[in-house]
Amino acid sequence: MTLIRILLIALVAWLLLRMIRNWADRQKIARQKSTSELESIVPCHHCGLHIPKNEALESDNKYYCSQEHLQLHRDDPG
Repeated sequence: MTLIRILLIALVAWLLLRMIRNWADRQKIARQKSTSELESIVPCHHCGLHIPKNEALESDNKYYCSQEHLQLHRDDPG
């Protein structure tokens, strides 16, 4: 009976430790993701709207928020 209790306590402790580590890893990933998203915000060259770099359209090292603004730049580059 005593051996079963020790094994059960060890199992519960191991499960709690795994749950805490899993939670901590998810928090760390979420924190890293939000930091990287904040670093990659760029303004639209036409209207100045700030958008995530991975969603922006790029042409001549300039970023645009929409295909329309990109086309306006191509039609009138001045």
